[in-house]
Amino acid sequence: MFFRKQYKYIFLLIPLVLLYRPFLFFGNYQLNESVGNLFLRNLFGGSYSREQIEIVLSMTSFFGVIVMNILFGDYICKDFFSNSEYIFTREQNKGKWFLKKAFGLVGYCILGTILYVSVYAMGSIMKSSRNVEVYDVTIMVFTTIMLLEFTYLTTLLINVLALKFGTTIAFVITYSICIGGEIITFCLQKMEESTLVKTLHYVNPMSNMTISWNYSDWSNYWSILYFFALNVVILMIGRKMASNYEIKNKH
Repeated sequence: MFFRKQYKYIFLLIPLVLLYRPFLFFGNYQLNESVGNLFLRNLFGGSYSREQIEIVLSMTSFFGVIVMNILFGDYICKDFFSNSEYIFTREQNKGKWFLKKAFGLVGYCILGTILYVSVYAMGSIMKSSRNVEVYDVTIMVFTTIMLLEFTYLTTLLINVLALKFGTTIAFVITYSICIGGEIITFCLQKMEESTLVKTLHYVNPMSNMTISWNYSDWSNYWSILYFFALNVVILMIGRKMASNYEIKNKH
């Protein structure tokens, strides 16, 4: 079956978000803001333009990503640690097996992201006094796609790093990178705008998730393509590491 064991807990994202962001639905009030504006503010904690964003708010907005990381941080690597002898007596090509598991992870990330984002979308629609417009939908769609790619990227990275360092250290490395990237984003926003600053924003994954230029013109597509490319790179590295992974005989 598609859903097994702890993976069913992915549906807990909905009640967890309601507990984490109760103002999304509760309270007898409406705001005179566009749905897209409200959606971004609720999700990321910043303004619609998000030229300046608080680090703490932007990091806590990745609550859904953290839950997915916890649930699936060992989705691939655990089989190497506990069932490798049994699995790879039948499947000789470890790299091929890794890709199969990695593509299976995509389905869980899609479901988790949709569940997570849909709560914010519905809450924003209910609390906005304005009608939903095409631009609002565009914002939510692009945000969902980028959040999906980011969720998959971090979860996959944890699994790949775990093959070398173990799951705990893999989590530490991954979140150190995320926090470091967010600090860089914050520092860049304090600097005078220049070609160098813009370039550093474009190559910083955390900048792609937390500031406004992602939602203007071609930058929408740049962010999506950039995250897609990063995922492909991690996939290829993971495949290589899995192919070279030495199975330890427990007997």
